Parts: sequence; C-alpha cells; structure tokens
Amino acid sequence: MNRRLCGDEAGSATVAGAAVVLAVVALALLIGTGATGLVQGQRASSAADVTALSAATVLDRAGPEAACEAAASVAAANGATLTSCALVRGEQTDHGPAGAEGMDVTVSIGGRTASAAAGPVQ
Repeated sequence: MNRRLCGDEAGSATVAGAAVVLAVVALALLIGTGATGLVQGQRASSAADVTALSAATVLDRAGPEAACEAAASVAAANGATLTSCALVRGEQTDHGPAGAEGMDVTVSIGGRTASAAAGPVQ
C-alpha cells in the first residue's frame, strides 16, 4: 500500500474533539471564576451590613471603642476582616439627621471589600 502524507486524515477528528473539550473546560473555568467573585462580593456586603448594625447597637449602650471591638468580633464570626471602623455623625453622611451618631465599617472577604453605615432610628 502506498499512502501519501498529505492526503492522510487519520486522527483529525481526535484533534478537533480535543480542541472542543479544551474550549469547554476554559469556558467553565471562566464562568466559575466570575461566579466566585460575585458570591464573595455578596458575602462582603452582607457581612458589612451585619457588622455595622451590631456596632451601632453597641455604640448606643457602650460607646465607640466597644462598638469597634464588637464590630471586629462580628466580622470575624462572618468570615470577614474588619478593615475600618469609625464613628460618624448624621451630617457627615447622606442618611441621618444632624447630630445623630452611627458607625461606619469596612470589611473584606476574599479580596472583596464592602462598607456600611448604621445608626439609631430617629
């Protein structure tokens, strides 16, 4: 049998199939990475909200230092790291009457950062 090299197509379907599988795997990894980032962002936002509410509750009873200690504890319990904690007044924010005090916190989870502020209901 005499075979010519340029006319031989044996194995071409295998190469094409491998390319398709590689493309599907790459797409799945891309989608998985994006979904993970979205979930981490939502977790950071939720942790910031809970942390700010907890800090504002403690602020009302024990002052800003104790509020920041409580905020660090609540953030850690939610798998987050407290990166900032500060007392804010209503006139310093877009929400809250002048003179009202609240807490502004920033937390991070998995490289995502979120901030929230909470204070007394007036």
